[in-house]
Amino acid sequence: MTSFEHPVKQPQRQPLERRLALFCPESYILVALCLFDLISTLWLIALGHGAEANPVMGFYVRAGLPVFAAMKLLLVFAPVVALEVLRRRRPRFIRLMLRVGIAAYAFCYGFGIYQINAQHQRQMHEQTMQLTPAVIPPLQ
Repeated sequence: MTSFEHPVKQPQRQPLERRLALFCPESYILVALCLFDLISTLWLIALGHGAEANPVMGFYVRAGLPVFAAMKLLLVFAPVVALEVLRRRRPRFIRLMLRVGIAAYAFCYGFGIYQINAQHQRQMHEQTMQLTPAVIPPLQ
């Protein structure tokens, strides 16, 4: 042993990918879902084919699309960052809660799409029924 070496055991280093990961995979999935929701909502509103189903977020849509986008991003990233800070203390619990959040968000988004499409189908059916002439049986 040279005079420069110390017999102190060096701590184990985590792999580079693990050290560089700021968020857990569940946080990335939740953020991706929210961003998809934001982009699709903005796109449909801009085309005139959609509206925000959430009344709280609808308030921000009426304030303007940039305000809506800023608030949506704030209301997504702030909780995710807070959960990531808490994950350092309770990793299993926070990851479970993120998974519950992902499932709930996906369910609400899917149910909302179903409701909108069902309403659209009813409206189309009613319009078709109004335009279809009554069938008159032939005279004998």
